Amino acid sequence: MPMTVQTLVASQQERINLQWLAGHAGADRALRGTSVHAVDQIGYLNLMHAERIAVLGPRELAWYGQLDEAGRSQLHDTLASAHPPALVLSDSQQAPPELVQFCNQAGMALLGCPLPAGPLIEALEQALSYQGHTSLHGVLMDVQGMGVLITGDSGLGKSELALELISRGHGLVADDVVDIERIGQHTIIGRCPPMLQGLLEVRGLGLIDIRTIYGESAVRRRMPIKLIVHLVGRRALENTYERLPLQALTETILGVPVRKVAVPVAAGRNIAVLTETAVQSTILLLRGIDTTREFTRRQQQIILGQQPDPAMPAAPPFRPARPQQPRPSAAPAPGTPDAAHIPRPDEVYCINRVTGGPGIPGIPFDPCYCLGLHPLDSSLDSTPDDDPDNPDSSAAT
Repeated sequence: MPMTVQTLVASQQERINLQWLAGHAGADRALRGTSVHAVDQIGYLNLMHAERIAVLGPRELAWYGQLDEAGRSQLHDTLASAHPPALVLSDSQQAPPELVQFCNQAGMALLGCPLPAGPLIEALEQALSYQGHTSLHGVLMDVQGMGVLITGDSGLGKSELALELISRGHGLVADDVVDIERIGQHTIIGRCPPMLQGLLEVRGLGLIDIRTIYGESAVRRRMPIKLIVHLVGRRALENTYERLPLQALTETILGVPVRKVAVPVAAGRNIAVLTETAVQSTILLLRGIDTTREFTRRQQQIILGQQPDPAMPAAPPFRPARPQQPRPSAAPAPGTPDAAHIPRPDEVYCINRVTGGPGIPGIPFDPCYCLGLHPLDSSLDSTPDDDPDNPDSSAAT
C-alpha cells in the first residue's frame, strides 16, 4: 500500500512534529509516485518537479513575500501544473494567507514543521524510505561492528554460538525473534522485541540475562544487518551448497540483498572463529577485495602461460641439493659463494639466496618459502649472480 500524505503526517507527528496547515483535501495523495529513491521525492521550491514534495525555507518564503500579485499568480499556476504531493514550511514559519488560500482551492497539502530545512529533508527521506517490517527466527549479533544474523534449523546451536561470541567480546542484539525493518534503499535494521531485550535462551541453562552477567557493553539496541551466517548440517551442506562458490550467496530481506555464508556444524568445529572469519572476509569484500575473484584471475594467468601476478608470486624453481662434500677448513669470506658447503637437514637449495648474505646455500627450511609464498622483499633475488650452474650468472661467464 503506497504511503499517502495523511500516513506521512501520522507517522511523523510525534517524531518531528509535522502538522497540517491547509489543503486537507490532498490527504489521500500518494507520495511515492513513479520515483524509487526517496531523495528524488523531496526538494526545494526553487526546483519544481512533478511528484516531489516542496520544502519552503526562510529564504523561499521571503522570496514569496516579495512577489507582486502577478508573480504569485504565476507561481501558483506553476505549482498547479507540477502538482507536488505537499508543500512543507520549515522553521515553524507562518504560512502566508495567499498560499493557504491557494492550497485549499487546489487541494494541495500544506504542512508545517519546526525543524530547519536540511534536517527536515533528511527526516522526510528516512520516512519515505521505510518499506515495511518483518520478523525472522534467528539470533542477531554485533560482531566486530557488523550486524550478523545467525539462522538455521532448531537444535544446531545458534544460541550457543551467540553465547560463545559474547564471551569473546561481541554484542547481542536479539535472540530467537528478530524484528527487521527497512529504513533505506539498501539498509535494513534489526532490533529485539521489548520482552526479550538482553535475554538469551540456551538449552539446559534456560534464560540468561546477558546484561547482568556480561555488562551493559554486551547488549546492543539495534544493528544494520550486513551478513547472514546460516548453520547447516554437513550432509545438507554437501547436497545444497557448493564448497567453493564462484558467486557470493545472498538472501533477500524486504527487498534488500544480504550476503550469506553457509557454515557446517560438526563436532570439533569452532563455529565462533569461523563466524569471525566470515565477518572479516565480508569487510574485505566491502572494501573491494574479492578473494575468490583474485584466485580465479591468478588461475587464468597460469593457464594462459602469463607471468604470475606480483600479489602472489609463483614458487621459485626447485633446485636439488648438491652432493655432500667435505667442508673446507677455512671459512669463506662473507658474501662469497661457498661451493663446498654441506647442507644441514634444516637447509634447502630450492630457494634463492639472500643478496648480501651467505652465498649459494639456501635459507633455513620454511614451508611458505617452498610453496613460493615468500614476502615481497627486494632482498630476495630470483637469479643468483654467483651461481655456477646458471649460464647467465657472472660466475659462469
